[in-house]
Amino acid sequence: MKEYYSIGEMAKLNFISPHTLRYYDKIGLLKPGYVNPETGYRYYSYRDFLLLDAIQYMQQFDMSLDEIKEQFEQRTVAKTLDLYEHQLDQICEHISALRNIEKRIRHNIDNLKDSRERVFRDTIQVVSHKRRYAIMLDDPVRDDDEYEVAIRKLGHKLYQNHFQFMGDYMGIKRLEDLCAGEYDLTLQIGNMCTERPPHQKVRAFPAGDYLQICHIGPTDQISQTYKKMLTFIETEHLQVSREVLEIYAVDYIDTKDLSELVTVIELKLY
Repeated sequence: MKEYYSIGEMAKLNFISPHTLRYYDKIGLLKPGYVNPETGYRYYSYRDFLLLDAIQYMQQFDMSLDEIKEQFEQRTVAKTLDLYEHQLDQICEHISALRNIEKRIRHNIDNLKDSRERVFRDTIQVVSHKRRYAIMLDDPVRDDDEYEVAIRKLGHKLYQNHFQFMGDYMGIKRLEDLCAGEYDLTLQIGNMCTERPPHQKVRAFPAGDYLQICHIGPTDQISQTYKKMLTFIETEHLQVSREVLEIYAVDYIDTKDLSELVTVIELKLY
């Protein structure tokens, strides 16, 4: 076995550039085992191979070169054990975050597939729900401009703290307003979460049967869908909640084709 390897050999054997090795030498991270005093040529020993392996290994943990250098300078078995345990904690957090993103994406896929089917079944039906949760804002809105401002406020809160729980955006209207022909007023907007988030202002919607109809198209044409629902309630002498849920199952984020927009309207049955 050779005692020393030139910088070119070191670079070639470890799939790294000579420039990087010179930089590591400059910052004191990996100095060559021997420098010829006459030529200034750098030579690396087998021990340096091991240190370079360690550098590349630690970079896989997203450690900075300064952090790796500090670890090299202070390394003991105890320090190395602390490092591994810290990195394991970070990896577990990263895995958890990725799983939450996966859940969010799967929810979006299932929701969009289901919403496409609703285009062909925009009839009134009874659906059963488990207990559901939403993060709400108490900002009443009457038009798209006010809605977008409120959504920005709500979205900021969700992306900062509760991205993994985000479901469909939603609104709450009053049955008496709809009966009076007031279709534009939304008392609250919120996000129907995929599961209960750890939030002090979470709103719970009870489990049970709900009367449901899907409005296909932009919400400025939703009055006819509400009239159909109200006529059905009156004809069937149904007892329903005074709150009406609007769930924006397919919105402008999902499509620019207005004919593909889907708003799910629900009222709790008693």
